[in-house]
Amino acid sequence: MPNKITFLNISGFSGLKYLDCSNNDITGFDFRQVTGLETFVARYNRISGDFDIKQFSGLKKLDIEGNIVKRLDFSGLKNLEELNASRNMLTGFIPSGATGLKVFNASENHLELNDLKRIRDMYLAGDGIARMTFLNISGNLITGATIVTGK
Repeated sequence: MPNKITFLNISGFSGLKYLDCSNNDITGFDFRQVTGLETFVARYNRISGDFDIKQFSGLKKLDIEGNIVKRLDFSGLKNLEELNASRNMLTGFIPSGATGLKVFNASENHLELNDLKRIRDMYLAGDGIARMTFLNISGNLITGATIVTGK
């Protein structure tokens, strides 16, 4: 049975490296002074709207599967290697700034062909798509897509 936490205040935990708050009813966070986080897992909560995580410049893994997130701000997350944003409501999604992604799961969202083209263009510009080992974009609104690495 899941917990029933709706708001998580972890401000002041400046040394926190790993946080898993999955299977709650969380709709909001207070992350002030939490800057060293490397792994953030918040699966199956009620996180909605725009989700701003850019303060976690050292973040390597983000897993927010099963929420109601519509938009993510990745500016400055150059260390991010794994992203699971499946089963959300992402639209117009471009993980700009996260050019180190190796694992990217954005299945079962509201992404369209233009979103995929923007992702491809970003990775081709930085040769990042050649480093990617896993890409899952199934269950979206994408039709007629082809990814070419240029090699």
